[in-house]
Amino acid sequence: MPINPYSLNTIIPGGEPNGGLTLGGTSLAYDMLNENLLTAANINLMRGNLDIGAEYSGLHSTERDSHGVLVGNPSRSFLGATGGLNFGTYAGSRKGDWENRFMGILSGKLGYGGAGTGLDRYNLEPLQESDKGLAYSGRLDLKSGRPGRTYCVGSYCSAAPVPSRSIGLFGEYGNPYSLNPGLRVGAEGHFRFLSGGGGYDFESQSPFINAGLRVPIR
Repeated sequence: MPINPYSLNTIIPGGEPNGGLTLGGTSLAYDMLNENLLTAANINLMRGNLDIGAEYSGLHSTERDSHGVLVGNPSRSFLGATGGLNFGTYAGSRKGDWENRFMGILSGKLGYGGAGTGLDRYNLEPLQESDKGLAYSGRLDLKSGRPGRTYCVGSYCSAAPVPSRSIGLFGEYGNPYSLNPGLRVGAEGHFRFLSGGGGYDFESQSPFINAGLRVPIR
């Protein structure tokens, strides 16, 4: 569940209406079916329909056996660059940010990631050797909603704040070192800071259901 620049990024006061430095903040999402916790933090530089940035994220298994020992896959992590192309109605513009419209983003990540070494809680023996390398992934989001973002300089704002919201479909693919290897498709929605969705993971051949919270930096 990547940070969506349409919904939660905040333009730094004094920045330009159609771009500038944006802070995505942090996000937490929990996959209730597979018992995985996803954490992420990012920062972006936006200009028109394009944005580039950096992200650090992690996927942590919380699955335990009857004795309380972690039995899931070792944690995964990603550190690297992100990029995105926004498209749709008024893409790259503050015009109508409080109005409902079609929103889309084609995004990708490139950096260093993979699975770390998991440890048995009792004897600290490795559960799996560390396996990390060049990580890359791509994602397509097609949504209907509104960014809810307003542009402010000092005490002047282009419009009164309104809640951001969206609902739509996504597809993503990652190489073996990415945070989510393989192909995933599904549906996702958000309102203000809350988000949720579900779909199917072709790599693990299992469905997933996510519920999350995103906290933008103000």
